[in-house]
Amino acid sequence: MKKKLWGISLAAALAIGLTACGGSQETADTQPAAPSTTAAGTTMETENQTEAQDEESGDEGGEGGMTWDMAEEILTHINDPEFPDFTVNVLDFGAVADDDELDTAAIQKAIDQVSEKGGGKVIIPEGTYDTGAITLKDNVNLCLEDKKTKLQFTQDINHDNYPLVYSHWEGQPMYNYSAFIYAKDAVNIALTGQGTLDGQAGDGTPWCWMSRDYMTDYQDDDRTALINMNNNRVPVEERIFGQGHFLRPNFIQVIGCENVLVEGITLVRSPMWEVNPVLCTNVTVRGIHISTKAANNDGIDPESSNVKPRGPGNHPAGSI
Repeated sequence: MKKKLWGISLAAALAIGLTACGGSQETADTQPAAPSTTAAGTTMETENQTEAQDEESGDEGGEGGMTWDMAEEILTHINDPEFPDFTVNVLDFGAVADDDELDTAAIQKAIDQVSEKGGGKVIIPEGTYDTGAITLKDNVNLCLEDKKTKLQFTQDINHDNYPLVYSHWEGQPMYNYSAFIYAKDAVNIALTGQGTLDGQAGDGTPWCWMSRDYMTDYQDDDRTALINMNNNRVPVEERIFGQGHFLRPNFIQVIGCENVLVEGITLVRSPMWEVNPVLCTNVTVRGIHISTKAANNDGIDPESSNVKPRGPGNHPAGSI
């Protein structure tokens, strides 16, 4: 049996070119997908740059002994998730494009039903769809099918649109508004396609809780409170934020998930971090585009994830 890599692949936004509605379609005759040669090739380009930087800084891999020499070995353990050959369209579940009405329930119903039936692809076709937070479920590829597909996240901030869920905020576990795209303990999930996710956040919006330009920092008291809770080991169940507080959710946060693909999409106007895999295994972020200018709009933040390459030399485990 092929050995599994526990950890995160950031074949991350490194691969070149877009594939509409990516992920492998699984049939009875389908074999597991081979590692992406494009991702590997692009990783090696970054390796050369990093080696030059390491030579200047004297960095030989850090505390865990992790070096870019291990990139190819890591990639041999990473495959895109596979999905059954079953497809639905959110229009068939009641979603209506370009009508300024929330389509959250229709999109979530499509995801839930496909997952319950064993998995497949949920297509969002051309048009603009207003929505609140969306939760990905086992064996579902949510595909923004067309370049003219847009998911537009509502600025009406409440727990109906952004439920209180278990989250991590700057690395600290707590309960907060759901990330705009959220998953917890899910297996085989993907967010793919050519469309755009518009967070409608940033300076001058209802999410403008921390802004250098506007000289606002409403989140400071809550951030300090969370840090103190974490340092004092307050039980996570008691670290309740969300409505009435000012800690902005991340755009995409998947927690404790396995076999994750984010590919091809465009993210604009995020409230906080963009892509934040937490305690995940086998994650690929490939060929995405990010355009956002608010505070703390980090691009890709892998968090609390172990990396255990098992090739020749038996390299020790490190962490990201």
